[in-house]
Amino acid sequence: MGVFNQWLNMIAVSNSCKSPLYVNGVHSIRRINLLDFSQPVSIPIHQKEIRDMAFSPAQSDTLLSVGLDKRAVLTNCNSNVVIQSYSTESPLWSCTWNGANQYGFFIGSQGGQIQEYDLRRPNELLGTTEVGSDNVPIVRLIYINPSYKDKV
Repeated sequence: MGVFNQWLNMIAVSNSCKSPLYVNGVHSIRRINLLDFSQPVSIPIHQKEIRDMAFSPAQSDTLLSVGLDKRAVLTNCNSNVVIQSYSTESPLWSCTWNGANQYGFFIGSQGGQIQEYDLRRPNELLGTTEVGSDNVPIVRLIYINPSYKDKV
């Protein structure tokens, strides 16, 4: 899994790390500067595979990632620090930022749910939508502004 950041001229890719520091292993984000291809920086953030990542359109150094460890994690890619972590009941497969609210984002779960969060209310789940009834994973999320239908 990888994602490009045009503002910072970098890519972030998921990476599995094996280290004596992490008994069960760890999954990290490897940050690669595209201007000079300097030594990649690895940021360990998930205990299981990372399924999706998205840079914030409003805060270019903030990366949202989701993984099979049932967590959504916000990471500052300039300081290499986890900003906030959200735990869920189901493994997570997808994520996207809310195009109408610079503080909002959505995550899609293995159990067929889409959950909405807001950075300003970190301990609060804003809403959950069930998609279908047979627990099919939400493998990809893309935000479409509701006003788009008025333009078609």
